[in-house]
Amino acid sequence: MSKLTIKQQLLNRKLTKVGSLLNKVENLGEPLSSLIIKCSDDRGVQRNGGKLGSRFAPEAIISELSKFELHENKKNISIVEVSSPEHYKKDFSSAQGIQSNKIKQIISRGSPRVVQIGGGHDHIYPLLKAIDGIDKDLLILNIDAHLDTRTDALFHSGTPFRQFSLEAKSKFNLVQLGVRKETNHRTNYIKLNRGMMSFHAFHNEKDYLSILDFISPLITKNTKIVLSLDFDGIDGGDFGAVSATNPYGTPFYLVNSLVNKLKNRIDYFGLYELNPLFDNATNLCAKRAAWLIYQYLLGV
Repeated sequence: MSKLTIKQQLLNRKLTKVGSLLNKVENLGEPLSSLIIKCSDDRGVQRNGGKLGSRFAPEAIISELSKFELHENKKNISIVEVSSPEHYKKDFSSAQGIQSNKIKQIISRGSPRVVQIGGGHDHIYPLLKAIDGIDKDLLILNIDAHLDTRTDALFHSGTPFRQFSLEAKSKFNLVQLGVRKETNHRTNYIKLNRGMMSFHAFHNEKDYLSILDFISPLITKNTKIVLSLDFDGIDGGDFGAVSATNPYGTPFYLVNSLVNKLKNRIDYFGLYELNPLFDNATNLCAKRAAWLIYQYLLGV
């Protein structure tokens, strides 16, 4: 009888963890289950004057996600990298177009749930562009300290929603959650070229319930919901690993509550601008990001 070693015992534990479901997809023609789209580039943050480092977030978050336990059989989770640092370094706008085409190719094959992990918040633009026209009624919920509707001529991580509004074919509602005037230039509030934009506090239970009441009539059977979480929207005491720490942001527990409340209706969940270089020794912020993905993809 072979003697069980400590090493083998620890390896056996991995069979019951989320990591056993993760499947890195190289061939874009492969069948997909639930999907994680990686966007490992932070040039958009740099172009916005922010600190580099969010390009490391996808690997950091997925590493923490892989350690969580499974409690029932689940289908594999496919992981696809769609960004190219070489393309972004050469031509930012062209790289966005290439990324959007890749995402469109991937999601056209169908996936029950899609997670996108940046990188900068500029990566939400290629995702929105990819689903524009396919999904004709979009509800975009953006948890953020900033509107990301800057009017700058050169696009970056602070322009994705205005950039999308210039080209959008679909009807969309952009619901801004937790944004503060202290961190937004007055021109950010200029009406979008296309689409409706509204602003809502998200700092306590009363705000949370008010948001649910507001979005309820916006959701029909044909509505596709995009939840966009820029981590600098979360209070710095809960989530400090970002380029611009928020001194009075949305508490993490409220973000977690919203994800759990809407997880069966969210079609696309994007998480952006975690900077692992500013995380603590236990990778707490990466763990919290992974926790949200777990609730969305695997939570009961």
